Amino acid sequence: MNNTIQSELPASEAALRMLVDGSAFELPTAYIELLRRSNGCEGDLNIDPGYLVLWKVEEVHEFNRDYEVPKWAPGFMGFGSNGGGELIAFDFRSSGDPRVSMIPMIGMEPDAAIELAPNFETFVTHLLSAEH
Repeated sequence: MNNTIQSELPASEAALRMLVDGSAFELPTAYIELLRRSNGCEGDLNIDPGYLVLWKVEEVHEFNRDYEVPKWAPGFMGFGSNGGGELIAFDFRSSGDPRVSMIPMIGMEPDAAIELAPNFETFVTHLLSAEH
């Protein structure tokens, strides 16, 4: 494992507002805070899928629309990928904090989702611990 996270500059407040206002779901505060520090990133995870491409704020709604996430995986909202065919997404199907799940981009079915973390805060600890 390379153990490096390649970060981007912080997202602008205007772009974050567009993301939040355009979302059908209430996004986790920790996700918004991460985007305030880095508008996307790419690097290793210490859990499956082993790699994360966190989409830039400006890409989130576009990629969800292009991949037809609302149509094929209702209750999910993608925020990244593993760079190899799996969507990394929030799973809003139950109450409380959304789970972070991985779902195949081809044959995108909610039943195929694999939980990666019970919430975004836990997911971020896996991302940050991969840096060491």
